[in-house]
Amino acid sequence: NNFQDDDANFYDGTIRGIDLNYTRGAFEIEGFYHTGSGNVYAANGGNENYGARIAYNGPKFRVSANGFWFNNADTYYTADDELKDSISAAPKGIKADTLKDSGMTYKVYYFALGFKPIKGIDLTGGYWMEDLASDHLGKLGEDSPKAWKIILDVNQDLLKFTSLRAEFGKYDGGFYVQNSSGPMCWHANAEVNKGGAFYEADTKFFKIDALQKWGAKFQTYERYVHLNQDKDVKAGTKGGKAKELQLGVGYQYSPNLWFGLDWTKLEGKMASGVVTPDYEDKIIRFRTILNF
Repeated sequence: NNFQDDDANFYDGTIRGIDLNYTRGAFEIEGFYHTGSGNVYAANGGNENYGARIAYNGPKFRVSANGFWFNNADTYYTADDELKDSISAAPKGIKADTLKDSGMTYKVYYFALGFKPIKGIDLTGGYWMEDLASDHLGKLGEDSPKAWKIILDVNQDLLKFTSLRAEFGKYDGGFYVQNSSGPMCWHANAEVNKGGAFYEADTKFFKIDALQKWGAKFQTYERYVHLNQDKDVKAGTKGGKAKELQLGVGYQYSPNLWFGLDWTKLEGKMASGVVTPDYEDKIIRFRTILNF
């Protein structure tokens, strides 16, 4: 997606490694290897992660098959914030709240299909399957959870006054994502957008956002998200609904520099794979994006 809709399940950030890509006409083949995210001195430098992609990107039709293989070493912090490595979990005597990264080992297979029936309209479907290691499962104990999403994109050239993007999808309980807040993350609340997590119950979501371009410089944008999580006795999840509404204005100062000011209202939240329906917050954010 774009900077206004930052909801990637995986690889939402910078990684260090090697990427090989070959394109011939509408066909694309890609493979990559990386040792982790962040800078070269980060503690996860011992990870061994791989990815591969084969795709056809035609003018009207596109399809892709993707695979990610994560082999991450376990890392945790002691009470003195001394970084350690382990085979599975923190040793006896280390409190659970000091655990920083549980060292996931898992595989993800992702398939996408897209179609442009007419100029200005784009339909996309995505389907994810996971194969989780037996010693790295969520509370539900699911080792092969799945997720899917359907997306409708309509650009402003067709609607004249706005662009529109609508998404509807579902995560199985036990599905693991690197971005734990999922569809609810484009705001300034760091408490909501934390690291990876398992969805602790089946969760459906609906999301719609719109953007209006007023000439070459000014934009206005709106965003609404609705999540509905089932109750799951096994995981201890009460279930419930969460909503997010956002209104904002943007200014493209130059081709490389953008400013945005927005207001967000949260009624419930998604964090660490759990919907908390009684959470409330309002956020005003000023954002600057500089591209090099």
